[in-house]
Amino acid sequence: MSYPKEIVLRRLINELRDCSDFMDGNIEIDPENTELPLTIGMKITDTLAYATRDKVVSEHEFSVTITKDYGQCKPEVRWKTEIFHPNIMSPKDGGLVCIKMLNEWTYGTRLSSFLNGIMTLLVEPNVASPFGTDSCKKAAEFFASKGKARISASVK
Repeated sequence: MSYPKEIVLRRLINELRDCSDFMDGNIEIDPENTELPLTIGMKITDTLAYATRDKVVSEHEFSVTITKDYGQCKPEVRWKTEIFHPNIMSPKDGGLVCIKMLNEWTYGTRLSSFLNGIMTLLVEPNVASPFGTDSCKKAAEFFASKGKARISASVK
């Protein structure tokens, strides 16, 4: 059962206010003229530190698609920039994000909590449970063996 579009969009307007730092530009939603599904561009910056103390700053882009079933159903997420990560597929492999929060999505889950979960995933990759792609498996092996530490992830 879907909620009326107006209710989904009102909820989304409130949640996007909490997420404005993540968004690629300002999103204006007019409940009378906005259609679903709605795809929103997001950005996160992370800083990586290697054992050699070199730092690499990366800007990541992904999209979040809100369907007419939002609230009852999780948003659809697709990574847009190349990434070497055990739990995030590169765009050429589908750009899927493996985050526990997506599997445990409930009506009470808020978009801001989900986006913070993605930031946590960038900071703390789960090397014990990589996606089955070659790049994700290699990333898990690399992170597990090299002791690579993520310093921070922030919104850009």
